[in-house]
Amino acid sequence: LTVKVESDSPDPPQNLQLIPKSSTAILVKWSAPASKSPIIAYTIHWLQTEGRNSEQNEAVNVSQTEFLVTGLEPNTNYTFYMAAYTSKASSAKHSQQVV
Repeated sequence: LTVKVESDSPDPPQNLQLIPKSSTAILVKWSAPASKSPIIAYTIHWLQTEGRNSEQNEAVNVSQTEFLVTGLEPNTNYTFYMAAYTSKASSAKHSQQVV
């Protein structure tokens, strides 16, 4: 007997892109992930790779596939990651680093 349990967790957002718009702003773009349950929200998280490592995040409406992150420090490395949420679970994190 083999029992297969399907996860309620969605996949993370796909095709994550970070597009610099200025020395203090980055456009984050993504496409919707696969999920058995409807996605109800996304979160974008970012933190400086070195130095002050306080993480910041923003909840994003499920209808959006891009978000402009502003207020970044110039000439600073950041790591960004995103998660998708259903009413039952959250996805694993999908990350990308930018200079």
